[in-house]
Amino acid sequence: MFYLMKMLYDEFKPLVDLVLNNWTALQLAVEHGMGAPGGEKTAQLMSVYIARYCVENIVDIDNLTEALEDLMDEEFDTVCHDNSPKEVATLLLQFLALLKEGRREELQVRIAAMPTCQKWLSVPVCEAVPPQVCYP
Repeated sequence: MFYLMKMLYDEFKPLVDLVLNNWTALQLAVEHGMGAPGGEKTAQLMSVYIARYCVENIVDIDNLTEALEDLMDEEFDTVCHDNSPKEVATLLLQFLALLKEGRREELQVRIAAMPTCQKWLSVPVCEAVPPQVCYP
């Protein structure tokens, strides 16, 4: 079971990175130094956390939206009034469902249709070790 979750995590994490790279609210919060210093590192760890949260739990749009809102508020002192956390949650869960269902061609089409963005979230140092070390 752990091996299957690890495989799913390994496939899903780059998708989380892609979606978070496209999330303007997160990018602006990091660029403008909202929250504690080290915002980019915090965003990288947020990506790890969100990927693990989705893979390891039964999550619906409301749960994930709330988790994203809480992370933005607690880590970046940012409240999103634009419904973007729900849009991000919806997209992430759609991608996860496509992965779980083995619909990789459809997933690739959806990814290709996303806007091109600068990949400002790089892989955090702790990605080299198992995810449990990053977020127990």
